[in-house]
Amino acid sequence: MNGKTLIRNATITTTGGTLTIKGSGTIYSNDSEVTLRANGGNLSVSSVTIRANKNHVIYAMEGTSGSVSISSSYVYSNGRSAMRVGGSGAITITNSYVYTPVKDKNAIYIYEGCKSAFTITSSTVCNGISNTSGENGSGGVAAAISYNSTGRLTITNSDILAGPYASNAITIYKPTTVNLTGSTRLYTTNTSNTANGIMINTSGVTVNFNATGYFYCTESYVANAGDYSTTYNVTKGHFVSRNNKYMFYKSGGPVTSYVSSSAAGTRNFVVMAADRTKSYKKISGCYYYEKGV
Repeated sequence: MNGKTLIRNATITTTGGTLTIKGSGTIYSNDSEVTLRANGGNLSVSSVTIRANKNHVIYAMEGTSGSVSISSSYVYSNGRSAMRVGGSGAITITNSYVYTPVKDKNAIYIYEGCKSAFTITSSTVCNGISNTSGENGSGGVAAAISYNSTGRLTITNSDILAGPYASNAITIYKPTTVNLTGSTRLYTTNTSNTANGIMINTSGVTVNFNATGYFYCTESYVANAGDYSTTYNVTKGHFVSRNNKYMFYKSGGPVTSYVSSSAAGTRNFVVMAADRTKSYKKISGCYYYEKGV
């Protein structure tokens, strides 16, 4: 890109091979079109800012098997989910920001039929810092990551931030395995429409908590599977549930193995205060539990 800005009124679409976009600079779609559509082949983005005004920034079409690799980049949409993925190719996000400020769109939306494995490393994924709806929005609230893939989700040394107008950090709809490692942190900060850290809407999910980071939520459970059968493997982490001393819920009841032994207090939750800037929000009534850290 060589520091240049490319303003598009039409989508850049891949149909085969590998499209590589690198170097400082900006690609911006100022219309209602998707900025980059992976409709076959592979997409590699490095050290670039890619933005959309009304639509998705990166859209990996259903039925495609090409990979998407994003490194040291900024992927930002004002109107819809910054990323929408429906294929089976590997998705890798490293040292990057994926950001949708509106309250009723996910930062990353993985939709029905997706088989992609996701690896998010040293990155920030955020939505819902603004009390505004997205393009053709419902006016409701959305998770930072909506996960319909059966592929494994691995998050390492990263922040998944559901802002003060969003819902869960991650909502899972298909049987899969989620690995949370390194210094990974998950925060939900909506105190009006309270939210879990991870909401699970299916049986057969395994969540592995093995991180020195923080898993804080404004709803009653860090991870909540409702009546569904779920496996929680808790090796290490700092956990906060608001208004409830139990950290996890599955199969119709709280998991009694992970429970706070202290009184409720005030905790600092991380929020995205502005464009790629983070701050803290104090939230009271929080029960704290730690293991292995």
